[in-house]
Amino acid sequence: MATSNLPRVESPEESAPSLPLYAAGLIATICGLQCVNVTVDDSSLTATTLLLTVIGYFFSYGCRWLRVPPLVIKVLGGALIAYFIYGAFTGVLDLDSLAPAATGQRDLHLATLLSWGLVLWSWMLVSDVMMLFSGLIAVAMIGLISSGNSQSTEVLVYFCVLIFAMLFLFIHQFYLQNRVLAAPQESRREPLKMIGTQVGLAAACALLVFCLGSVIIVPAQMVFSGLSLSQAIRGLASLNAAAPNATASTLNISDNGDLQIGMGTGWSASSEVVAHVVPSDREPHYWRGRTYDSYDGRSWTSSTQDQETSLDIAPANDEAQAERFVVPPAQDGETLAAKPARRRMVALITVQGVTQNLISASEPSQVAGRPGEIDSLDISPDRAISLGARPYSHFRYAVASILTPDPMDPDVQMALRRADKAPIPAAVRARYLTGLPNDVTTPDDVLYFRQLVNEVFAELPAARRTRIDKALAIRDFVASRAVYSLTTPAIPQDVEHVRNFLDTNREGYCDMFASSMAVLCRVAGLPSRVATGFAPGEPKADGFDLRAMDKHAWVEVYFPKYGWLTFDPTVGTRTDGSVPSSTSTEKHGLPSWLSKLMHGSPLALLLGAAIVAIVLFVLKVEWFDRIFGRKRRISTATGEARAQTEIGLAYQQSVRAVAKLGLPRLPSETPGEYADRVRPFLREAETRLGIDLQPETFDDITQRFILAKYAQVVGDPIDAGEFLRAVRRAWWVQFFQFRRRASA
Repeated sequence: MATSNLPRVESPEESAPSLPLYAAGLIATICGLQCVNVTVDDSSLTATTLLLTVIGYFFSYGCRWLRVPPLVIKVLGGALIAYFIYGAFTGVLDLDSLAPAATGQRDLHLATLLSWGLVLWSWMLVSDVMMLFSGLIAVAMIGLISSGNSQSTEVLVYFCVLIFAMLFLFIHQFYLQNRVLAAPQESRREPLKMIGTQVGLAAACALLVFCLGSVIIVPAQMVFSGLSLSQAIRGLASLNAAAPNATASTLNISDNGDLQIGMGTGWSASSEVVAHVVPSDREPHYWRGRTYDSYDGRSWTSSTQDQETSLDIAPANDEAQAERFVVPPAQDGETLAAKPARRRMVALITVQGVTQNLISASEPSQVAGRPGEIDSLDISPDRAISLGARPYSHFRYAVASILTPDPMDPDVQMALRRADKAPIPAAVRARYLTGLPNDVTTPDDVLYFRQLVNEVFAELPAARRTRIDKALAIRDFVASRAVYSLTTPAIPQDVEHVRNFLDTNREGYCDMFASSMAVLCRVAGLPSRVATGFAPGEPKADGFDLRAMDKHAWVEVYFPKYGWLTFDPTVGTRTDGSVPSSTSTEKHGLPSWLSKLMHGSPLALLLGAAIVAIVLFVLKVEWFDRIFGRKRRISTATGEARAQTEIGLAYQQSVRAVAKLGLPRLPSETPGEYADRVRPFLREAETRLGIDLQPETFDDITQRFILAKYAQVVGDPIDAGEFLRAVRRAWWVQFFQFRRRASA
């Protein structure tokens, strides 16, 4: 067959670069880098990676436009990678310096190093296929940082744009790869219209991905998080007035408006159960009853305990007979819109003791009780919910809470460091950074507290002087400064109680640990208050038993945009096991990663949906379209267009079959040159495998393809089915022969 005048088919590396493809790749890369940069929050890292990436894309595009040999770029890139590997193993290069110290988390550290790999990759984009890997690396980076920053609006926006850009990359690259086989009527479409169609298709696919993610998120959260208050109300309404197997208690578990500290004895050490809580997320929580903001040197009081207001009753719900009370958001000077999204939780609480106030986890948003048991509720500005003048006992209620982040979680700590410059609202400053000195706490006492704080902060690295690091340092200092005891002598009333505890006594109950941390935090400029209620309690099959011995005091520190976060300086000092060593505990029955995924991480679920969608798209392109897609195009085409599409499909399938057998077509080969190599290859395979491979059929298919593609000449219909079946049968024979030789 004469081949000298046949047009030469360019390899993907030699063909002119596609500007839309490079633009989409650059957008996807920038989105991935920005997600990491937003999480790490290092301005120099952001500027350097973005600048080098943009220059790298222009460099790669220019090299392909000027037809610089791809081998040159690959050799230079390989040499640079080898140098980095050599430097890492020999110590010549400090690769840790590429990731700022602020990353802390192993996942963030790896994501940062991947971002540098993505920068290097942008300088080596010598083919269209390599562009696709840029988006995949970016997706991997977001996967690493999504659990730690899944609530960030910026990350979510960048992620959405990344998905759109990646889908366009797949669609446009698929178009570029297959346009050589397109019929002339398809090839004549205007490029701008084709790009517009692809953009629209990518947008539609992206919308489908997000809809799929939303469909997954809602039932997942309902199943795993139990966020439905109405479901809890239905369970509440179905209960009898007296709960079975519940024993009434006469212990008073109310939190009074005054908290006397350093009295020598703590709350009851009895193991008697005074309440049972069933949180929808099955996780342990601190159950707050009241908070205290005013310190006088020997006790805490709530300055707003006389400012109670009645809670509004929510509209009647036909689903269940229950009174529902709406709890207004805390008045801290910040709107809910300014705060990151938070996880919600509903708890069903059975009170077996005597109380005048309700307990809840974090910030309550709604309370529900059966008519006749809870007819009215009052709330004070310090978030204490009161039942009124008379005490209640042996009743049930449901409370929906907005959970605040756990400051012991490294991901939360990273987010707090990023928000460290946010101003503290004036209302919070005025109420929670005052009161020192006072009638008992002298200026000399305040000076002593300041010296302690300075000593604690002196041990912090310069990069770790943020509010969260200071709060953690004070917490650790107080926890290690004294010994927990239920029987310590009472502190004299004429001395400053916190100073006596830290300087002289160094022994006390949880009220002294909490008071000490709260006072030191205020001296350090951190708004703080003491909270009382119950520690998480004793785990049971369906929830937690709160015993009298679980009565507890802890500290809440205010962080702008995040609200009041729980710190327990008594952690690790109790021997009864009622206080965990950390406020972050794995969900019962679920691994920690799945618990994170199902609780407040829509980005992680969207990421999973996106990956599923991309896999389905690849399967569609690589399998479904090859079998059915082109057959549909053939069935809808007519005349010469139908014949040309049939010939193109037959040639494409034949080339792939021969390549799978062991002889792929070289990128620079013309169809005729490839046919010249296939002919002897198939004859040798016939002899070796004993199968008639019909090399003359491949010659005929090639000739028909050349005439149809380049000369617009269409002959009789062609059927490559028998040839393809023979080649595939030969592949299986060859495969089993290889297996037998390998096992011999």
